[in-house]
Amino acid sequence: MCAMPFIFPAFMVWVQNNMVFLFVAMGIFVVVALVLMCSTSVRRSYPLNLIALGVFTLAAGYMTMATASAFNVQSVLLALCITTCSSAAIIFFAMFIKKDLTSLIGIAYVLGTTLMFFGFTAIIACFAFNVPFLYTVYAALGALLSMLYLAIDTQLLMGGRQFELSPEEYIFAAMQIFLDILNIFLFVLQIFGKTN
Repeated sequence: MCAMPFIFPAFMVWVQNNMVFLFVAMGIFVVVALVLMCSTSVRRSYPLNLIALGVFTLAAGYMTMATASAFNVQSVLLALCITTCSSAAIIFFAMFIKKDLTSLIGIAYVLGTTLMFFGFTAIIACFAFNVPFLYTVYAALGALLSMLYLAIDTQLLMGGRQFELSPEEYIFAAMQIFLDILNIFLFVLQIFGKTN
């Protein structure tokens, strides 16, 4: 989906000029994500769970496409390559390491909350004091934290650790892995991306 604006330049112009669809996609993304995370009955009832996951994926895809259309094609391809290689390495690492990374869930939560507040501070500093390098620092820390989340979520999915997901939670697991990889891609794109 991300490639469409680069293949069809007229579509890129349309995406950038019709931001209302981005906000609609954001709304759909948030609502479906909350439903999938909070409602066990929706998550576990076939085929409703697959339909909801499909809608969630399409909304995330449109948001990613709209974001990527602001960058040049070389930046998007670089971010895609870095994300693919790092995600594959992290997944293999998490699969074969003996250490139980699921015990780091609490630490990952604290780091995520800290990163969120750092992000708010970085936004204020970037606009009020013209300190743009904080934006890059925020993106780098976000990418590293997303990589930690990917390793933890991979072990949660595999099971056999201190914490594990039930096999009935395959929709939740797929959503978590998808979001981890998507966050890595978006943070890497922020670090290395050059805007059009």
